[in-house]
Amino acid sequence: MLRAVCICAVALFVLFGENRAPARAQSAPETRFAALRPHFVKIWNGDNCAQGESVGEYVDHWIHDYYLVGAGEGGWFAQEANLVSKLPSGPATDKITKRLDRLGARIAAEWAKPNDCRKISTFGGADSLTAYGAELNPYLGAPGPIDASAFESTLKTLEASVDQALK
Repeated sequence: MLRAVCICAVALFVLFGENRAPARAQSAPETRFAALRPHFVKIWNGDNCAQGESVGEYVDHWIHDYYLVGAGEGGWFAQEANLVSKLPSGPATDKITKRLDRLGARIAAEWAKPNDCRKISTFGGADSLTAYGAELNPYLGAPGPIDASAFESTLKTLEASVDQALK
């Protein structure tokens, strides 16, 4: 009898106990991140830097923070949304959005690697998040619409910088 009471009490605690967090809907950025996660797991598993490193640390910590946290800036998703909101809607902006998605993924995949083997750092140097951010800051801080052709030129420069860094 005592055993049945204990089993019942454990079952009730598991179902209703304080350790059970209420389910919550994912935000749009969290959903976007969840969709990208398999891409980064595949990259990590095929990379020589992965030797002895945890895919969870790489993807669930560093990549997650890159996209959703940033350095107090809300991460890549928030910055991308800020930029796109300032561009005129249409096919050109759709192409820019896809280019920003690809650029963000390329930077994230490299930056999140262990320090001793990554080619994009956080601070300092031409190939760093701070240098890339400095290129985007005039557009991020713009109060209103931004010139799409000027932004495309900056984006092309950033893409070339990342291409060069990853050689």
